[in-house]
Amino acid sequence: MSSSITNNEGILIESTPDDYISDLVISELPNIGPCLLVTAWDGTLSIYKTNSEITNKDKLPSLYKRGKNETPLICCCVLNLDIYVGTVQGQLLRYDIGTNMFKPVLVTGEDVSTLALCKIFVYGNHHLNNSLICISWDGSISVVDVGLGKIDMRIQLKEDRKILSADCNSNKLILVETGHKLRLFELPLREQDEGISMVSALKYQIRDIKLLPTSSGYVISSIDGRVAVEYLNEPERQFAFRCHRLNLKDTQFVFPVNTLAFCPGTSKMLTGGSDGAVSFWNLDTRRKLKQFPKFNSNSVVKLVCDKDMFYVATSDDSFKTNATIDSNIELQPSNIYIVSI
Repeated sequence: MSSSITNNEGILIESTPDDYISDLVISELPNIGPCLLVTAWDGTLSIYKTNSEITNKDKLPSLYKRGKNETPLICCCVLNLDIYVGTVQGQLLRYDIGTNMFKPVLVTGEDVSTLALCKIFVYGNHHLNNSLICISWDGSISVVDVGLGKIDMRIQLKEDRKILSADCNSNKLILVETGHKLRLFELPLREQDEGISMVSALKYQIRDIKLLPTSSGYVISSIDGRVAVEYLNEPERQFAFRCHRLNLKDTQFVFPVNTLAFCPGTSKMLTGGSDGAVSFWNLDTRRKLKQFPKFNSNSVVKLVCDKDMFYVATSDDSFKTNATIDSNIELQPSNIYIVSI
């Protein structure tokens, strides 16, 4: 499929994974430069060389290398110029670009958790340590020293709670739990630390969460087309708004808001929904800045922003709402677009 500028001002990136895209990460790697990392449920990690001049077709993101793991990859992270991925089986793997192979981080070869690693974060300031925070669906938080290949600390949530999503910066970690609960931790983490439990401002299941760039609060999105902005020390400032809805004459279709992304260092935020569209917001003024039309018939499942452009991953997530499992149904292939704001 050739690259072309679409009606929504997005440019389709070539050679994207066909399977459901699980994570997008912008980074910079030695001998490669700026790049986009993409993990997918087919077990692939794709590395694309990127360039800020997206109007020049000779400088479009291009596939540099693709590694294939035996099991699905759910998330990825870069620490000290090394790429790490989390698998659906709870493994933390290091990707070797030279050999194009994945190797377990733990020297014992065991898994970090009993279920998938849904998020991996650099622990605090990566210049001061060599550790990652691994968040798992089984309700565990593990601090892994990737240099020594061992788990330094493990916190297990009580009451058999599962973790659905998370976000982290240099001083805070926030989790989305089952039961409409949120949990906030101050970094550094401590043994037996249970964090601060909070009740979600949204009624239905949360799909994504992002800490505000100022660390003063967080933003959450849900399956009922709503986004809530919460301030930790100023509850009077909190607000919520509706989005990703289709208004017809006699009814309204509501779509899940699957993914959130901030423009670095600003209060401007992107939302992506199962309607296949992206909206651009200014949280300070509480106004929509721009509405991007649908990219295709799939859902927007991941967003990541870099200065004045962003990447959109669309995948077929109809399996989430199918009443029964039908092995004869073929999911539509995934796509990644790069868009100027």
